[in-house]
Amino acid sequence: MDKKIKCTLAISLDGYIADEQGGYDWIVGDGSHENNTEKKWDFEAYMNDVDVVVMGRNCYDLQMHKEFANKEVIVMTSRKTDDNSVTFLSENIRSHLIDIRKTKNIFVFGGGNVVSQLKDIIDEYAIGIIPIILGKGIPLFHPDENRVKLNLKEIMCEDGIVVLTYTKKEA
Repeated sequence: MDKKIKCTLAISLDGYIADEQGGYDWIVGDGSHENNTEKKWDFEAYMNDVDVVVMGRNCYDLQMHKEFANKEVIVMTSRKTDDNSVTFLSENIRSHLIDIRKTKNIFVFGGGNVVSQLKDIIDEYAIGIIPIILGKGIPLFHPDENRVKLNLKEIMCEDGIVVLTYTKKEA
């Protein structure tokens, strides 16, 4: 049985994954516990089920790949670097990931350009909505004509952060 390509990101209420400078220090809850659900988002458990992490060049340049030293990391980029700790891919990325999914779970880490390019092959999204409106920043999805229909699988809430998990709707 095939594994999954999953995406987990935090977004502002108005759909941004980072502020204009690429900052994400705003990714915090509001401290309110009144709407907390019994089940909480568990990133460590999520990562225990991940074999491969996919990210874009900007995330790589920010050294984010180092957070996943115990995982296979793929960087989607046309600019390769002498770094044997990651795999750089610039061609046939989608088909490569679909092949990997046959035996390994894949975590699409980011950024928005990567998620937008892969959105129709991602099997599951877990999106944490942060209680803030940024007004402008780096969007999660870039405009295009491709629609992807989803089914809501689960809702969790902790400290004002709502995590919505969706699976791709089968055609």
